[in-house]
Amino acid sequence: MNQIFSRKSLDLLGRVFLVCIFVNAVPAKVTSFSAVVDAIVERGFPEPIAAILLVAAIICLTLGSFLFVFY
Repeated sequence: MNQIFSRKSLDLLGRVFLVCIFVNAVPAKVTSFSAVVDAIVERGFPEPIAAILLVAAIICLTLGSFLFVFY
């Protein structure tokens, strides 16, 4: 069976495309950190907790994207 793309390479390509969605969200959260924290505070969370939640979200998006592709 002579295939151009193996199943593993297509699986990796699909994972990379899916991760691109999540990776696009990280720069906006980092560059406008205070605006995103304000948006979280408007939802009723205290400001210190909102900042901690945002940092956790950035870490989860970054680490999760890396692990999704390479693990």
